[in-house]
Amino acid sequence: MSRPLFRAFSLAAIAVTAALAAPGFSEADTYTTSDEDFVVSTTEKKELTLDTGYLAPVWTSDQFKGEHFRGLDHDRLVIRIDQTAGGYDTAVARHAAGFTRVDEVHPDTYVEGEFEVTDPGTGDGFWVYGPKVSVNWDGFHLNEPDGWYENYIVDTASLSPGEIEQWLYDVHKAKPIGTTRHNGSVYKHYRLVHKRWVQLWAVRQDYRNGGVTHLYPILRHWRRHGLPNEKFDGVKLNMEFFGENRRAFEIRDYFVPAHLDQRPSQQ
Repeated sequence: MSRPLFRAFSLAAIAVTAALAAPGFSEADTYTTSDEDFVVSTTEKKELTLDTGYLAPVWTSDQFKGEHFRGLDHDRLVIRIDQTAGGYDTAVARHAAGFTRVDEVHPDTYVEGEFEVTDPGTGDGFWVYGPKVSVNWDGFHLNEPDGWYENYIVDTASLSPGEIEQWLYDVHKAKPIGTTRHNGSVYKHYRLVHKRWVQLWAVRQDYRNGGVTHLYPILRHWRRHGLPNEKFDGVKLNMEFFGENRRAFEIRDYFVPAHLDQRPSQQ
């Protein structure tokens, strides 16, 4: 099942009323909106932020080569990537009003969004989509051994669940840590050490393009496999790209909680 690409990559407000073209993209790649909260970016490595507290951060690896375009409004993030190498990461997130520890996250807390590939495009690279959670980011800055936990929940990807598993084994020497069943599917879990931090992965075995993901059953499972009861930094609906990707996507009708210790009805 192993492919060459598995070994090639390591894990690593303005109103717009007319078509807006991003440098390096064609007229077909332009977007229009009348939303007063719509904010856009082309290749800038900056965070797009709405008055509602929602935001779209961005990260690129040192090996990144290419261009990217993002547009964010109250119910939609559009992403266009023209990437020839390296890694790229963007998301719908939210400024947290407060922090809590992992064990204090309420059992009803969830994240939700609808995902669409608007242009499958070309490229030998791959991408993954789903909620991503961070625990004890301060441990990374303090250079604590295994201090920061960067955690991926994969709802869908350009690789199959089996191919994701093989990539995690081949490239990152990941260890399987069991399964959970919730939100309409089985999730396979993995643990790996990437550089000087830990990653936990939950890969949905029946891919989907939208719906609710409850965090509690995943966090409980990860706690049993070494996730510390440290500060829960936040959750976001995340897209990450590896290698050559020339494609377009949307994340829409999203909900990301700002209070991880409250019921959704109180948010």
